[in-house]
Amino acid sequence: MKELMLHVEKIVRPLRMSGRHKLRMREELLGHLRGIYDEELERVDNHGSAADAAIARFGQAGEISNKLKASIPWYDFVFGWPRSATVPRLTLFILVVTIVFELPILSFVSRIFSGHWFGLEQLAVYGFVLLTIPLFASYGLGLAGASFGILGHCKAGRCVVFYTVGFFSYLTRGSLLMNWPHPVFHVLYPVVWTRIIAAGVHGFGHWVQNAECRLREWDSLELETSP
Repeated sequence: MKELMLHVEKIVRPLRMSGRHKLRMREELLGHLRGIYDEELERVDNHGSAADAAIARFGQAGEISNKLKASIPWYDFVFGWPRSATVPRLTLFILVVTIVFELPILSFVSRIFSGHWFGLEQLAVYGFVLLTIPLFASYGLGLAGASFGILGHCKAGRCVVFYTVGFFSYLTRGSLLMNWPHPVFHVLYPVVWTRIIAAGVHGFGHWVQNAECRLREWDSLELETSP
């Protein structure tokens, strides 16, 4: 019922958290509230009265919202920005994690197994590999956004072509630097990896699209504002 959804939305909307966490919390709270509503409906046999009684039993929206605010993890608070910033935010996050965590870890592993820290050649190779991680992430998120009109992107076929051609060209250039046993591998390498990544992006895009449809249903609810 819309009354139950509105009560849940009054609880969750003021909270600063990621859209995925908000959706999960909304559905969980709505499930509990519907359970109370079913109990009240059996008792009073009237939908309006049952909804009012269930909301009264569930508690005031403001009080519940304040209690839930204390349980939000710090990282979810950080990611509680507008969903339109998802693509650049995640790409930046991956780049920061790569620089802050992966590079020191690789340095430590190199020290253990080779007895010395990075040489210039190792640093160049590892740096190249690490910098491709944000590239893969931005390609996957950008392609999913352009294909499904999600993650702050507009649905556009020309952007899908742009992302795919750009990624394929990048893989082709990388393949030309490799010493493959046969020239045909210079074609197979970018084709296979482009298809693998594109298939993963397609599945990811469907999942995000379904989640965003459910989020839009909640966001479309108009809450009463006090004068």
